[in-house]
Amino acid sequence: MRLMSYTVYQVNLEKDKAKQTKVAFEPLRFVKNICLSILDVYDLNYACDMKKMGGIQLSNITEFLEQLFNYSNTGQLILGEDNHMRSLSVSDIIECEVEYDGIVKRKYYYTDSFGFKDITEKMY
Repeated sequence: MRLMSYTVYQVNLEKDKAKQTKVAFEPLRFVKNICLSILDVYDLNYACDMKKMGGIQLSNITEFLEQLFNYSNTGQLILGEDNHMRSLSVSDIIECEVEYDGIVKRKYYYTDSFGFKDITEKMY
């Protein structure tokens, strides 16, 4: 498996309040109607495209997500000047473009209270 790109979506608190979605910083079990339209209250705050360098070989997507979480919360994640990302928090969604045996798939993960939940099926 190769990670080709990832995107971090974080809740825009003003949009969340205005639309009364109440998703900000909530564990997944409290979020109602999670689907692709939920991204209406999210901002795309960081994107990393690794296609030109051939992606990153991964044995486990969870390990990558945990490293991303740790790096973003300890200041070790090196971000560009156009970065608007705060540290990863509960309710953030990470979209990963992953290549399996030559087939590229988009996967979505919800940052939950403990770990990451695959919400890909709910996003289509």
